[in-house]
Order: sequence, then C-alpha cells, then structure tokens
Amino acid sequence: MRRPTSDVRQRESRRSSLDNVGSRRRNSSVPFHSARIERNPNSLDSDTDFLCDRAVEFMESGDIHSIVAVELAEQSMYFERLLRYHKGRGYIRLPEFLNSGFASVLEFIRKGTTELTPDNVYHIFIAADYLLVPKLKQECASLLKDVANDPATAIALWLSCRALYWPEVGTMAFQKLLENFEIVWPTPDFQQLEAIDVWRILQEDGLNCKREKTVFDAIVQWINVAPKTRLQHALDLLLCVRIGMLDETDLEQMKNAELIKLVPDYLTLLQEWPTCLTQTENPMIVACGKRFITPRLPHEVCSRQHALHNKQRKLGPSALC
Repeated sequence: MRRPTSDVRQRESRRSSLDNVGSRRRNSSVPFHSARIERNPNSLDSDTDFLCDRAVEFMESGDIHSIVAVELAEQSMYFERLLRYHKGRGYIRLPEFLNSGFASVLEFIRKGTTELTPDNVYHIFIAADYLLVPKLKQECASLLKDVANDPATAIALWLSCRALYWPEVGTMAFQKLLENFEIVWPTPDFQQLEAIDVWRILQEDGLNCKREKTVFDAIVQWINVAPKTRLQHALDLLLCVRIGMLDETDLEQMKNAELIKLVPDYLTLLQEWPTCLTQTENPMIVACGKRFITPRLPHEVCSRQHALHNKQRKLGPSALC
C-alpha cells in the first residue's frame, strides 16, 4: 500500500529542518584563550545519531546538539534532574558559555574519554563542573594545575575564573602565581595587571621569592610601564615589602632608588628603619608595622631548615634525635 502523500511531505520537512540546524554558525567566543575549537556541531557520531531523542540549544548562538537523554541523565546529575522535570519535546536551552566544551562532555559520557589539551581544558572544565560530571572535572583540574605553571595562563585563569565564579580554579591559579613568582613578575602579563591585583599578590604571606628585594624590583618594573598613571599606587605597593627581611645591602639600594625619592614618606621610613617601629603615631607603622617584620611563609620554612642544619653541624647527628 502506498504511503500517504502527507507522510512523505512531513518526512521531507523534518529532513529540511535538520539540514537547517546543521548549518547554524559556530560560536568561537572564549573567556581567556583565542584558539578556535573545531567540532561536529550537532551530533554525537554517525553510529549513534539514530538514538538521539532530544536536542540542546545554546541561548545566544542558537547552536544545536542532538543528545541521547537517558545516556546523559545516567552520567550527569544536572541532566538527570533537568530531564525529570523537562517533559516537553522542545529544545533544552543552555547558557552560551557551555558551548565551547559541551561536545567534549558528550564524548566523555559516551566513550569514557575525550582529548584534553591546554587550549580546550578550561572550557571543558567549565562545562563538566556546571553539568555535574565529576570524573571529567577532576581530569580537567589535574591538567589545569600543570598548564598553570605558565605565568600567562595562570594570570588568565585567575582573572577569568574570578569573574565567572569558578573559585577552585581561580584559587589554584593564584597559588601558582605565588609559587612561581620569580618567573611571573618579569612577564608582560604581570606588568599589565591592575594595581589592586598586583597588591593582592605582593601582600601575600605565601609569596615565594628568594630575596625580599625581588618584591621591590617587581614594583619598580610595574610602575615604569606607565609612570604617570601608576606612580599614585607606589606607596600602597611599597608597603607590601617586608623591610625587616631585607639585608643591609638591599636596604641601602632601595634608599637610593629613583622611585623611593618620589615617595618621601616611604623614604623617611627607610631612613629611620628600624627605630621607626616605635613610632606608634605613624599611620604606616600602625597599619603595616607587624607585616614589615613578618617572614613570608617560604622564608620561614627556609629559616627553620637553616637553623636545623646549623644545629646538626654543631652537635652532630644526635642533635636530631
């Protein structure tokens, strides 16, 4: 028996609709990396297309991904809850920032693995975290720790995740900045930070530097990028220097530095060091006096190790018992 003409027309209409969906443009906007991530725009793969029973649409670009609802619900608590209440047959709409990593999440759910690279790991982490796919999120977090050893990447992650409120990545990136400060501060990315962000880094107890004068050198370099606009922040940043941790040579070099001559209040502080610590009416001493003489945590650990080494040399191996 021949099929009714209306059935044929409906089938052709559906095929045309899918073709239109496949031609929708890709969105290449990303939070911190300019690399474009290429992927199939609307299907899992040719072997599983026939299983797809729902579709996801991204809000701004209108990009479509076909999905297998049961498969996603088993692996993603987000979709499990969403599909429980989303009974309609229309598109499931998701925020645009998930678009860049969504195809990789689908691949991970289907195959148990997906390719993670320094270029795509941030986007996939965001999608895995939002969609509650914990195993993929953990794999991304492990790679992010490695790529954050690059200063530019660490700074970008810190700033981006702070704005998007992914605190665990932002905190991890910030700790990498502190840990690798010796290679971070000479970079162009550090020099382009806002004053408040430079201050947040320099005032940290956990800032890792072999010599406290490195902090001063970082301040000088940052201000020299745009002295007319940045000199106004000099005093706030200079107060981050732990003066009590400077040796005599470094202290004298700071006193004679051109920048210090432009900040008379701080110059006076250095010239009167350490007797100025008794000036309880001095607002700089009131605010920062304790910080000036507090070792940074890495310095404190090194000091303990050095003291232990000296004790061992004097008393012999029994000193450790």
